[in-house]
Amino acid sequence: MTESEKYKFKTIDEAKDDLIKNRHTFTDPWVKYGPLRVLNHGNGIMKIGDSTRFFEPVWIRMGHKGKITIYPKTFFQRECELIAEEEIVVEEEVRVSWNVLIMDTDIHGIGNNPKENSPVRIKKRAWIGSHARILKGVTIGEAAIIACNSVVTSDIPDYAVAAGIPAKVIKILEPFEGKHGGRFEGKWYNPDFVPIPHPNYYVQELGGVKFDWKEDWNEKREKQ
Repeated sequence: MTESEKYKFKTIDEAKDDLIKNRHTFTDPWVKYGPLRVLNHGNGIMKIGDSTRFFEPVWIRMGHKGKITIYPKTFFQRECELIAEEEIVVEEEVRVSWNVLIMDTDIHGIGNNPKENSPVRIKKRAWIGSHARILKGVTIGEAAIIACNSVVTSDIPDYAVAAGIPAKVIKILEPFEGKHGGRFEGKWYNPDFVPIPHPNYYVQELGGVKFDWKEDWNEKREKQ
C-alpha cells in the first residue's frame, strides 16, 4: 500500500468538489461592523472612543467576559487583531501599524495546564510597529515605541524604544523641548520626564581616549 493510498491523499483537482462544498473549511461566525470583523463568544464588551480610525479589516475576538476599550484619537492599520478573554485597554493617540496582534490570553493551555489570561494596557501615544506581537500581562508605557516584528512579553517603560524576540529596551528617548515633535509625537512634550541613566551612554573609550559625546553635542548646539 502506498502512502497516498494509506492516508487517502488527494490532489487539489481531485479535492476540488470537497473544497467548493467547504468540507475542508473551518470558520467562525465573524460579524462585520464597518471596518471591524467581530467574533463575540458571549458577553464580551467593546468600547470605542471618538475619532478612532481603523483601516479595514481589523479583527476583534472577545471571550465570554472579554473587554476591549479603545480611547479617542487612536489609529489601527489593516489586518490587526485583538483577542480579549479578560481586558485590553488602548489609550488615546496610540498608533498601531499593520498586522499587529494584541492578546491577553494563551488561547489554550499546554498539556494538563489551563490557559492563562492577564490584562494588557497600551498607554497614550505609544507607537506599535508592523507585525509586532503584544502578549498577555503586558503594559506598554506612554510614548513608547515597539519595533517591527517584536514580541513583547514583559512591561515596557515610558519613552522607551524596544525591539527583538522577546522585546528588550534598546533606548530611552529624551525630550527635545518640542523642536522635533509633530502632532502625534507627545513624547517630546513632557518637561518632567527624566531619562533612565544608561552606563556609557554618552562616554565611550576609543583607543584609550575617552570621548564625551554629550559634552561635544552641547558645544556644537551652542555654536549654532
